[in-house]
Amino acid sequence: MIPDYLSNQQSFHRAGDEFYTMIGQCITEWAAVDDALFDIFQDCMGPREQSAIIYFRIQSLATRLSLTDEIVMSVLPKPERPKSQGGHDHPSVKAWKTAKGDFDELLSVRSHIAHHPVGIGLEPSGGIMPPKTWYELSASSKERLRERQSDLKPLRVEDLRDHLGKIIALKGRLADFLQNVLTKQP
Repeated sequence: MIPDYLSNQQSFHRAGDEFYTMIGQCITEWAAVDDALFDIFQDCMGPREQSAIIYFRIQSLATRLSLTDEIVMSVLPKPERPKSQGGHDHPSVKAWKTAKGDFDELLSVRSHIAHHPVGIGLEPSGGIMPPKTWYELSASSKERLRERQSDLKPLRVEDLRDHLGKIIALKGRLADFLQNVLTKQP
């Protein structure tokens, strides 16, 4: 029989393995989202090699999204009348807006994953039981001095699982847009 303190240690290490695995899976899926965004960019721009030179010269994924958004909007049909005169977005423009959906919001979580250190959360039990502990990504105490970061909540394994599902959905929407909308443009 394993003593309680060893069992708790093993459980804590398994939780760490799951936590780091989730971080790795999120990073991997973000790379796939970047690839899907490049495919859209390249479809709009033309030759693959030249598109790659332009796209990958940009370091920030947020800037890549912004550039791709501008390029996509330039190739999609424009409304026949200005919106101020009752014009409406073409269905392909609506499809693009749906495809990129919550990309910006997800990027802030991606930044959190990429730039904040892993720490251990602790909730004292107040009794003879050992404290409850978990792994989390959180801004450093120095970073939280900035007003923008002061209320940033730590990311735990359940947050990473949720984020992973959202990234996979984003990747699917981008691929669907490329295949079913963009490549069918005249």
